[in-house]
Amino acid sequence: MLTEVAALLAPGGICRIREYDADSLSARRAGRSYWLFCPTVLNVWSRRSIRMLAQQSGLQVAKTHHGTEATFSDWLSTVRNRSLAELLTCSARAILRKAHFFGLAVGADTVFYLRARAA
Repeated sequence: MLTEVAALLAPGGICRIREYDADSLSARRAGRSYWLFCPTVLNVWSRRSIRMLAQQSGLQVAKTHHGTEATFSDWLSTVRNRSLAELLTCSARAILRKAHFFGLAVGADTVFYLRARAA
C-alpha cells in the first residue's frame, strides 16, 4: 500500500500515518491484554516496522510525533467535568501521552510523516 502512496505523491510530498505504537511503554506494560491485540485489529506496527516499510516503498520518515497532535489548550477544552481534580488528571494524561524516554514513548499513539524523495 505504501508503494502505491509513494507513487501518488509529488516529490517531497508528505504522507501522514497515525499508528498505535506496539513498542510504547503502555503497550509493553499491558502485554497480550493490550487493547489493540484483539480480533478486529489486523496489524499493529512498531516504529521500526513503519521505518522499514517506508524505506522499502521509497519514502523516508521526515518526522515522528508522539502522542496527540492537539495543543494542550485544545486537549483541556474537551474536559467535560471542569473540577480541579479532573483538570489535573487530564493535564497529567496529556503530558504523559507526549513523553518519551530512552527511545520509548509512554503513550501508544504516534504520528509518522513520510516524505517522498525528491526527483
